[in-house]
Amino acid sequence: ETYLCCICFFNMSFEERAKQPLLEYPKLLLSLEQLLVTYTPILVSQQEEELQKTAALEKEDKSSRISKTPSQLSISKTSIEGEAVRWTLGLLRNLTTLEEACTALSKTQIISEILKLVQGVAPPHCEYWQKDSLEDFSLQTLTHLAQHTSSLEIMKRDAAQDSIGYLMGQGGIHDFRASMITAKLKEESTTTRRTTPHSHRSRHDEDDAVVHPVVKRLV
Repeated sequence: ETYLCCICFFNMSFEERAKQPLLEYPKLLLSLEQLLVTYTPILVSQQEEELQKTAALEKEDKSSRISKTPSQLSISKTSIEGEAVRWTLGLLRNLTTLEEACTALSKTQIISEILKLVQGVAPPHCEYWQKDSLEDFSLQTLTHLAQHTSSLEIMKRDAAQDSIGYLMGQGGIHDFRASMITAKLKEESTTTRRTTPHSHRSRHDEDDAVVHPVVKRLV
């Protein structure tokens, strides 16, 4: 029932005029947050089990490497929990085109849970990512969130770069999105360093800083 509701909201969110009402719908974000907080650990655990099974199969038969093993498939395809999370992320992907949505999400645990999904549930090789899969929706949502300061700050706090770093260098659209997010994270860090109090020195202060002490006493 939960994911059926998410599918309905997801379909509605394609209409631009429906986004703001959905965002303001009582307790919608709270419900989505609770869903992610509840199901994300389950999905991470399921993926770990799949990885262990795959490792065991590869030890028994090396030829299994050429086929699509469970670790290369989206875990959302094999569980109701995964489908509920997938449609939730699809809804969030559409809503986060609004800055108000990104700001609202920064006040919840949703961004943290999305980062956990990208790091712990998504197939390690993005060539196996499918369109509109859990991992695809997750990365697109993070790309939107990285465009706004409030949500970007949460991504920095939760070490987003560590969660998406494995995508860098793999090529394709997912590598491109991960690179965009990383650039925004670094850009924000540089801006922060430039605006720290010690950087606001006048030209006169800078000139004094390089004058020899003896000369300064003479002046």
